[in-house]
Amino acid sequence: MPQIFKDFVMIKIAIIGASGYSGEELIKILLNHPHAEIKKLYGFSSAGLNISNVHKSLKGIIDLTVESFDENDLNEIDLVFIALPSGESMNIVPKIFNKGIKIIDLGGDFRLKNLNEFEKYYKHHHTAINLLEKSVYGLSEWNESNISKAKIVANPGCYPTSIQLALLPLLKNKIINENFISITS
Repeated sequence: MPQIFKDFVMIKIAIIGASGYSGEELIKILLNHPHAEIKKLYGFSSAGLNISNVHKSLKGIIDLTVESFDENDLNEIDLVFIALPSGESMNIVPKIFNKGIKIIDLGGDFRLKNLNEFEKYYKHHHTAINLLEKSVYGLSEWNESNISKAKIVANPGCYPTSIQLALLPLLKNKIINENFISITS
């Protein structure tokens, strides 16, 4: 094993929303990561079921039972992924934040710090306003140093990522004018 990986610690992970499509895809990705260890899977209607009964594609690959979320059950967890629909993460993140566990929200609850913009695009009020300023926008190609120090990372999502990765270098190097950008996705 190369020295760079020899002393690397395994990251113990919990996934909230493991029963959904994003949860399934995240599980597949993490199972192939050499330093990730999935310890807990949480779901709502699927609690009590083995994850391979929820996602047939995981049969014979992972053998964990989906549990009901309990913030007091995170003692051995280093990182929590939240793979829930918009409006759900903001109800759970405050329960995890003070435990010193890093959080990556795959949904949109912590992407926009401006409340007016948040309400305009997501069509509901934010209930964890005090944590918005503590979150970091997770576009690693442009925000790596802030992400590494953050306790809450907001995943940018597929459309914003595809657009930003193409436009940010052009804007930074003043190759194009931001006033003439029009995007249809």
